[in-house]
Amino acid sequence: MTELVLNNYLNPFINQAMYIVVTSRKELFCKGIHYMIAGMLRKVIVDEVRAEEALYSLLSDVTPTILIVDCEDPLLNGYELCQFVRNNYPQIKIISFVETSDQDQVIPLLELEVDGYLSFDVRSEELEKCLNRVGEGKKYYDHQVASLMHYQIAKANQEEQLLQQLHLSKREQEILSLVCRQYTSKEIGDLLNISQRTVDGHRHRLIRKCQVKNTAGLIYFAVDKGLFQETLMG
Repeated sequence: MTELVLNNYLNPFINQAMYIVVTSRKELFCKGIHYMIAGMLRKVIVDEVRAEEALYSLLSDVTPTILIVDCEDPLLNGYELCQFVRNNYPQIKIISFVETSDQDQVIPLLELEVDGYLSFDVRSEELEKCLNRVGEGKKYYDHQVASLMHYQIAKANQEEQLLQQLHLSKREQEILSLVCRQYTSKEIGDLLNISQRTVDGHRHRLIRKCQVKNTAGLIYFAVDKGLFQETLMG
């Protein structure tokens, strides 16, 4: 553990030493982030942790102000780590380093409400801005993650509008989603605790409302319109 006291920088939200933990099995990542932080914060204590077990042990003894997680480390399950910290230590702020072009990785982290998101090509100025905002209790998204969020919101609004135009009930939406995952009427009935006959009735109404000829047409319609995309890709 290294304490860094740099008198040439006045940070607006640090009145006492911050405790930042950088976690990754990659030594270069830990050292690089450590070095960048050392050059920007006036009072900070930085720890480098390179194993999940070591982090869990550390958290049982001390509470960092901010945890920085390398979510691209193949030997470190970044999502599960963030989920564990969010559920068990909600006071700890989390900054995740992610491959921002990988929607499958970014979106689950967004759902966890991680506090900050940065790409691996981050400049020191942006890391500094992120640390300041997260330290103030605010969220920080780099421009690529912000663009992805806007896209996801727009897509969700478009999907909701289409479902409203089709006048699909909540039950019909549930059944359409399960049909797209190739569940049979009996399996859908068992899952939703309704009869197979009721499921078939909903299926026929869906075929009529979507103006297709059969179940295969329903699946094609959903794919073509971008409905239930996460479900279909799951």
